[in-house]
Amino acid sequence: MQGIEAVVEGNFTKGLRVLIVEDDPVSLKILESLMCNCKYHPTMVMDALMELKMPKKGKNELDRVISNMHMPDMEGFMLLQLIRVEPDLRSISRLSA
Repeated sequence: MQGIEAVVEGNFTKGLRVLIVEDDPVSLKILESLMCNCKYHPTMVMDALMELKMPKKGKNELDRVISNMHMPDMEGFMLLQLIRVEPDLRSISRLSA
């Protein structure tokens, strides 16, 4: 078994809580499907400002954040920098593409 099948079958990171920030609805739906196939628990938002308005309690329950790099309201890199400086959120792994 190779690739994503091996990861899913091996329960690697099963149950990971992932926030996806993506302004394109088609890409958001595809990413949601991929996350669910990997047995992750995705939270999907369409813009960075929605993520910043999330209650801290919800943010503290995240393991990873994946953000689109180019969005109309805020660049993904800036969003990830803002997450990084919040003391309660520093342990979250971040990725922008």
